[in-house]
Amino acid sequence: MKVEWITKQLAYVLALFFFVQGYASAYSGGEGTSASPYLLSCREDVMELASRPDDYDKSFMVTEDIDLEAALFEGPIIAPDVVFVPAFGEYDGLFAGGFNGNGHVIENFTIIGGGALGFFGGIGRGGRVMHLALRNVCIDGADASNAGMLAGINMGHVVGCYTEGRITSHGNVGGLVGYQLRGHILDCFSRGYVEGVAGAVGGLLGALAEGDIWRCYAACTVVGGNAGGLVGMSPSGGRGTPPRVVSSSFWDTDLSGVFASRGGLGLSTEQMYEVSTYIDAGWDFAAEQRDGIVDMWIAPEDAGYPVLAAFSSAEPVWLVGEGTADSPYLVSAARELAAMIYYAGGRCCALDADIDLSGIEWLAPVVSEFDGHLDGCGHRIHGFHQYASSGFFGKIKNSATVTGLHLEMTAVEAGDETAGCLAGENYGKVAGCSVSGFIRAGAVTGGLVGYNQGEVSACSFAGASMGNGQAGGLAGENAGIVINSYSQGAVSGAAHVGGLAGLNGGSIRSCYSTAAIVGCANLGGLVGSNASIVGDCYARGSVAGAYYIGGLIGQNWRDVSRCYSTGAVSGLRDVGGLIGYDDFGADAAVYSFWDTDTSQMLASAGGTGVSMSEMRDIETFLKAGWDFVEETDNGTEDLWAIGDDGYPDLTLSLEVPRRTR
Repeated sequence: MKVEWITKQLAYVLALFFFVQGYASAYSGGEGTSASPYLLSCREDVMELASRPDDYDKSFMVTEDIDLEAALFEGPIIAPDVVFVPAFGEYDGLFAGGFNGNGHVIENFTIIGGGALGFFGGIGRGGRVMHLALRNVCIDGADASNAGMLAGINMGHVVGCYTEGRITSHGNVGGLVGYQLRGHILDCFSRGYVEGVAGAVGGLLGALAEGDIWRCYAACTVVGGNAGGLVGMSPSGGRGTPPRVVSSSFWDTDLSGVFASRGGLGLSTEQMYEVSTYIDAGWDFAAEQRDGIVDMWIAPEDAGYPVLAAFSSAEPVWLVGEGTADSPYLVSAARELAAMIYYAGGRCCALDADIDLSGIEWLAPVVSEFDGHLDGCGHRIHGFHQYASSGFFGKIKNSATVTGLHLEMTAVEAGDETAGCLAGENYGKVAGCSVSGFIRAGAVTGGLVGYNQGEVSACSFAGASMGNGQAGGLAGENAGIVINSYSQGAVSGAAHVGGLAGLNGGSIRSCYSTAAIVGCANLGGLVGSNASIVGDCYARGSVAGAYYIGGLIGQNWRDVSRCYSTGAVSGLRDVGGLIGYDDFGADAAVYSFWDTDTSQMLASAGGTGVSMSEMRDIETFLKAGWDFVEETDNGTEDLWAIGDDGYPDLTLSLEVPRRTR
């Protein structure tokens, strides 16, 4: 009896073992993670993925070109059950994993049906499809609401993909994607025939509700009442409604027969064949470095449209990691840094080594719009040189964070852009970052960021910030928060020029500047023009200009508290040791001082002038309520201490632990 029981149990275990083995080995290998993706090498692997919705949040890599042998699918191959859930205002059933085509082609298939229609029914917010080609595609979406050869709906990241084929649909239809909502399409193209009936019809994208398209093109015949050569003309939005961002992208007007689009530039076939068309727009081609070093594109030898390098002998750049806080994408070389633009999308990246960018000239930001999380881990990026653009990041979005990143020997020539060495615009959080170098721009210029509407903390700039308009050592204009930060060097501009910020409409606390200021009007050692809060700050640089010149603030509209300045001040009119001109009132600069000896100024539109000896006497400031270390009557934050030269100094800590992963 016991032997029989043991035999049955062994048989059960063996059956279970072989069942699990069979299930686990349905793909050609892998574990479904970013580090070990499931491998797709044949038609059977694709069919298996189509039948496994539980795997739609896993990672996949194509290892061979795959011929689907004229297979007919009634609905999308992957994520066929996409539905809209009105209660949440969201789509459900989308592909939310990673699909790395690895420079391979999946070809020869037909899809029919309705709803969201394409190779993917929909790509979700966490979804990422890269370096995948779909060829000889035929899609008939007579009942489809959103149809595209790659995806019916995109809310994720589509990078370095292309489609070739024929697609028709009743609703929104595009050669690549039918409908985009909060998604990103980067460095992609579509060729073929696109036809729609009632919805938006586009050579690349049907309808764009929200999202970005960068460096893409369409070479398609486009037919429909709401046709756009690149992006369809949404009936609800109207022809005058602009998309969110469609940049450096084109369509062939000769082939499409369409001269309108909700974004992009229409060109003749001859112009589309010119490589200079794309290089001048910032496309990253092999054998050139001014537009980046990832080498996403190559020019065909016998002329024609550009093609993606990943589908030639070129080696694509992959970042190791999961893109999570616990396992960020790791960046340790220049090409990996340049490839970060394709991996951001709300994900986490981290530097794993110092990176030298010497000898590379950038005409565009490394990441135009950054919405992820970058931890520099205290590492340094050396020799970032950029021309005619806005900074290392074009824009840091409100959901993004950049921490512990140090740019050294930086040079940015931005033309008329709003520019900063780290970012042209910041709406997110920047902490523990530093920049050394030089920047020159035309509109709004900042050593760290051009325009700040986010939060900057524990950051610094050392170098020269030069603007034709308003300029600041740290920020050209601040409408957010700047705290525990400083600037050194020199700042120059026409008007609204400050050692820390040219114009302040936000909050500046516990900051200082030692930068020398030169300009015409509204010049201040800390802030050129102040319309908001400045507290517990100081400026020690010289200020020279024509009018509205102050050692701390040039022109002031708001209250200033517990601040001081020591720099030499000179000008023609409305010149003050602390404040040049004040529109706020008698209490504009409470508990604030300037050094009458070093500034050579006895007058100011606010504050109290004292001698050098009084400035070096702690009692001057304790009586005014300044919070110093080793005293508690004025507070316990210990914001101030007496420096080596006898003047008050801030106790802010800017050191970021230097870590490696």
